Amino acid sequence: MPRFARFRASLLALLTAVETHPFRGTVDREQMVAARMALKHAHEPADTKA
Repeated sequence: MPRFARFRASLLALLTAVETHPFRGTVDREQMVAARMALKHAHEPADTKA
């Protein structure tokens, strides 16, 4: 399988995993972007600067 085809197949698999994840059903559509950004930065340490 050519490199581009493998890459595309990988992206499609990831998209399916993200779009069908149970988390998506627990968040209101209006708050989806904020929830996604919170997950994106969840691994970062909390900012303790005051």
